Amino acid sequence: MRIPSWTILGLMCAGMLDCKSTGDLATQPSKEKQSNNLQRDEFTKLDVQALPGALRERFRVEGSGKRIWFYRATSNQSNATVLIPATTSNGISGATLGDVDEAFALQFVAEGINVIMYDVGLATPKDADTLDAFTTPIRSMIHDGGLTDGRAAIDFAHREALAKRIVVLGIDSSASLALRLAASESSLAGCVLISPPSTIGEGSTGVVIDTLKPQLPELLEFLETNDFEPLAARVTVPTMIFVNEHQVRAIGGPSRSATAQQLVKIMKVRNPDALLLGVFANTRDEALLVQGYQLISNWVKTQSGLNDQ
Repeated sequence: MRIPSWTILGLMCAGMLDCKSTGDLATQPSKEKQSNNLQRDEFTKLDVQALPGALRERFRVEGSGKRIWFYRATSNQSNATVLIPATTSNGISGATLGDVDEAFALQFVAEGINVIMYDVGLATPKDADTLDAFTTPIRSMIHDGGLTDGRAAIDFAHREALAKRIVVLGIDSSASLALRLAASESSLAGCVLISPPSTIGEGSTGVVIDTLKPQLPELLEFLETNDFEPLAARVTVPTMIFVNEHQVRAIGGPSRSATAQQLVKIMKVRNPDALLLGVFANTRDEALLVQGYQLISNWVKTQSGLNDQ
């Protein structure tokens, strides 16, 4: 049974869903690019569980301690696969996987898509009450950009013999992580952005940036090259953007459809396959949002099959 899509997307965009995560926070990732030849014993299986439409296997990446949650869709005939970084990241600090991530993954499983979700960067502790507790996760993101964790997820997909080409997908501010990986890994089949903001510093994250910039001048330098528009200018893999304005209007902020149009315009200079596919205006209609997941999933299947013919 589907969890209502507007509930999942809306709460993630609003930053109102408190995700329950398990496992320890990982150590700071290395800036060096990981090898694309990780051995099987570098992923330790933690547990296996049958879910509606999928078999979920959870792994720990040895060395970093990060987790990968793999949802193998039982109805998948094409092995089409998406990589999704932890959805609650604000783009300047990391996040660990929790309940909301699983609910999001199952929307694509229902469309016959395999999903690989992964912890990214360092998450800010729930009980953070010191400056270091807030700045350490941000310094980690500045240092690595979440790329080490994304590359480990790519290696995991190759180990599982999934589609030869896979798609990375992100939502709201965490879409910057997907865009960053797509800008760095031309082997990806494509990139999907769902309701990306105009800037990582939109909303409450902007308050964090303004508050911490005296202690973290390097954060502003990081955003000069790792915010949405500069990243869009570097992406060459096919990219699609899907927008539902309802979530944005619920929390305030500029039009995400206008933002999407601007990002596509920037991308098309180097990326003629960039497109805006689907803008739903201020709706909570479940059938319409399911159609949105179908549009995205069909595009993912097409991109995943480019080299499988």
